[in-house]
Amino acid sequence: MKKIIKFRKLIMLFRSYGIHLTGNLKEKNFYHHLNMDEIFVYGLIFEAEYMLGIEIEVDWKKIQRPVDLIKIVLKKKR
Repeated sequence: MKKIIKFRKLIMLFRSYGIHLTGNLKEKNFYHHLNMDEIFVYGLIFEAEYMLGIEIEVDWKKIQRPVDLIKIVLKKKR
């Protein structure tokens, strides 16, 4: 899947969680700045995996910001 298509799908997914990736919001911490519970962050990661047909092999606790998830997804082959 091309990176642009992956990125567009991620943008739509983040918007469904109320996270708009404008300005520096992509750098904000899920837990401290965006006030998300761990279950919602894990749900977001799971939905990204399912939607894109990939498996994120990184420890999910290390994904603290939207940009972390974006970088991992865009590096994945498929």
